[in-house]
Amino acid sequence: MSLESNKSLIRSWIETGLNTGDWDLIERCFLPTYVFPGIRGLTALRTSLTKMRTGFPDLRVQIDDLLAEDQRVVAQLTYQGTHLGVFFQQPASGRFLAWSGVAIYRIDHGKIAEEWAIWDQTFPMKLSGQI
Repeated sequence: MSLESNKSLIRSWIETGLNTGDWDLIERCFLPTYVFPGIRGLTALRTSLTKMRTGFPDLRVQIDDLLAEDQRVVAQLTYQGTHLGVFFQQPASGRFLAWSGVAIYRIDHGKIAEEWAIWDQTFPMKLSGQI
């Protein structure tokens, strides 16, 4: 796939899948052997994403920058949502939270094969109400 096709895949997943909770896109966007630290396969991915949407039902992920090289796409992201359910063992706070992150995706045969991510280090403190 071309670099633009790889970027388009990530943009489509984030804007159409992640932002709407449309998990039907998982099979179209991810390889069955998908790997993320602590997550292996599409069932585990679906479970993890459902937990995120339970904690933040109005979650919106904004793509701030998208870069591609070879089989990798790097996305600089801003996450925003209202903490209305349990997330990372923290009970709902009702607070609107925003945090940033960077995700690196490896594309294989036109689908996401692997992902690595790092989030704003203050996110756990925001989640627990410390800041």
